[in-house]
Amino acid sequence: GSNFMQMVTLIITSLAMGSTVMIGQHIGEGKPDKAGKTVGTSIVLFAIIGIAMTVILELFAGPIANILQVPAESFDKTVLYLRICSGGILIIIAYNVISSVLRGIGNANLPLLFVGIACAAMGVLKKGNLPIEFKKEDCRIDHDELKKVLNVGVPIALQETTVQISFLVINSIINGMGLMPSAGYGVAQKLTSFIMLIPSSVMQSVSAFVAQNTGAGK
Repeated sequence: GSNFMQMVTLIITSLAMGSTVMIGQHIGEGKPDKAGKTVGTSIVLFAIIGIAMTVILELFAGPIANILQVPAESFDKTVLYLRICSGGILIIIAYNVISSVLRGIGNANLPLLFVGIACAAMGVLKKGNLPIEFKKEDCRIDHDELKKVLNVGVPIALQETTVQISFLVINSIINGMGLMPSAGYGVAQKLTSFIMLIPSSVMQSVSAFVAQNTGAGK
């Protein structure tokens, strides 16, 4: 169950990279108003995605567990785990969208702070001294900004999806071997995910700064 939810989270993170890159480019171009439109578009886009994913995952937790060939001994708990995690998808998406905005402006410290104290980030975006012009009116889909965000985010998300599906196929095969092999694979995957946080974090940081310099013509 955790491997499947990890895939969902990584897809969301990868798609949000499109927002990070476009915000960074607009800041580099010296266009804070366009950066604000990207923020607003991202909020609406990911709210829609979050609601849709919550409904789908809540309804299809059982069939997903069947596809993954979850051992009978842990089937019910896997379904319950998927449904509990699905109930928090909107929170996961909210954190990733806010973090993508802050990374886009070159601030990687605030996302860390948000994880630690779970503070109200929208107030910071609205009132903070940030190089974007973000207003309540920006919380709508701007078609130009949506196209730019998706042009960057979708290929990254598709790449991550194909990689994660391959892991789920392996997971499904091992699940068919019984409870203990399944549990062992789950532990190994957790360790791998922890190690992969390092290159993933570097990737996100580099993306933000490259985007800003690209926008500035450097």
